[in-house]
Amino acid sequence: MMYRCLLTAILFVGISACGFQLRGTGQALLINQSVVVISKTPFGEFEKTLRQTISESGGVISSEPTSSSFNVKLVKLDIEEQGVSRDSSGRASEIILRATLHYQLFRESDLPAKNKATLSSQASFNEVRNIKTSQSYFQDYRNPISSHNQLKETQKAIYQILSRRLVQQIKRSL
Repeated sequence: MMYRCLLTAILFVGISACGFQLRGTGQALLINQSVVVISKTPFGEFEKTLRQTISESGGVISSEPTSSSFNVKLVKLDIEEQGVSRDSSGRASEIILRATLHYQLFRESDLPAKNKATLSSQASFNEVRNIKTSQSYFQDYRNPISSHNQLKETQKAIYQILSRRLVQQIKRSL
């Protein structure tokens, strides 16, 4: 009986140690793939989050469109707010943020050979895809600073979700 408890404890510690060591290794999706992000707002919050997610997943951010293995053109990011529930005074207390990202994915080899230098204008022949997500937060009209902070945190969470899904779409297209 004592032998069984000792063996179980050793097995439990061994599995826990392996799980701790292996945590996070399944995220390498774009190993050594160079990606160019084309956007109207290259230094926006979503673009920063996307670049960080690409580099965390093993990809390399390139500024040279002709030398990259994949190009992502961010066409449009729509964020809508909608009140879901109301408090006793009739004001919205729970709000849903809905985000839709319109984008195009293409490789350099997908473009016509003659005008590869004008990459952003050539991307129009690819289909525009979209990713949708939504997340809710609670708004307190008596504390506007807290409500604003919750809005910003929810936007960051939406940007992270969209960027992870976009990286997964890039991986599927490889």
